Amino acid sequence: MLCDLSFVPTKVLPHSCHLRDLRLLKMLEVCDIMLTDTVLNEIGMLVHLRCLRIPMKAKALPPSFSNLCNLETLEVTNFMPDLVLSPTIWSLAKLRHMEINSTCSVFNSDIDKPTKLENLTTLKRLKISCLVDSENIFKRFPNLRTLGFQLDCSVAEQIYFPRLDVLNKLERVCASFECCRDTHVHQFDFHFPSSLKEVEMDGFNLTSDALSGIGRSLPNLQKLELVGTSIQGGKEWNMEQVTFHNLKSLKLFDVSFSEWQVTADESFPILKELEIQFCIKLIEIPQSFGDIASLKSIVVWESPQLDESVIKIKEYVEEMTGEDKLEVEIF
Repeated sequence: MLCDLSFVPTKVLPHSCHLRDLRLLKMLEVCDIMLTDTVLNEIGMLVHLRCLRIPMKAKALPPSFSNLCNLETLEVTNFMPDLVLSPTIWSLAKLRHMEINSTCSVFNSDIDKPTKLENLTTLKRLKISCLVDSENIFKRFPNLRTLGFQLDCSVAEQIYFPRLDVLNKLERVCASFECCRDTHVHQFDFHFPSSLKEVEMDGFNLTSDALSGIGRSLPNLQKLELVGTSIQGGKEWNMEQVTFHNLKSLKLFDVSFSEWQVTADESFPILKELEIQFCIKLIEIPQSFGDIASLKSIVVWESPQLDESVIKIKEYVEEMTGEDKLEVEIF
């Protein structure tokens, strides 16, 4: 049994609307309608729910949600920052997928409790502190495959990147860092699980060595995306003697660095796509990218200083192979 309330003509669900007569409901999806507190509490009566997608404006998940013992998918569009998940979340033993549009968090006091969500494979937009013990929270989600989190440095004197190697089934991670008082290069000691296939990093100021370390420690990495990142204080990305053995996709969005020291066919032996957006400091794309036999496309957005080097790479590939095989797009 499914229920879609998107047909309601107003932006706020009327107080006369109740869910208590829909106790057999298995899926509830609400779009563009603000639910009243009464309706949110009544959702807890729908114990057969497997999928719940709702908008809300709350500081925490309603306690009544603890009754949703069959819930597998929870997607919340919350119109307040930092939705507190605990203690409600620990009762949802069958939960597999959880995504919050804003940030979400758990109480620090919950970290050392024994309860685990063994079935949870997707968790997005978790907000965690930069304290050294923050990685302990991930032990509560031992089977995660997809993780998105934001590092909060507001209460930390020293910044730590959490140990993710406790998640030995993790395949995709998106880590963002926001700290208005922090401008120095981050000396993070990354501990990623070797199972990772996709990594996105947003807002970090990293050294060349830190980025190179990702290549050395992740033999299965297939996709790397850097967003709003500064490399070596905006200077050089040196990739000598660094190989991303299985990387197929490299995307750089608003990445600050001027020189790229790389022998591309050695560092990216099976790369298929390179995408660069808003990298206005980068002087040129090294011609050695033309030596990557697997490379199918180079896409450049809003970085006009790179146009000439992209065209030269395309001409070089055509000259060396006798084929017009490299697709180039410039916007």
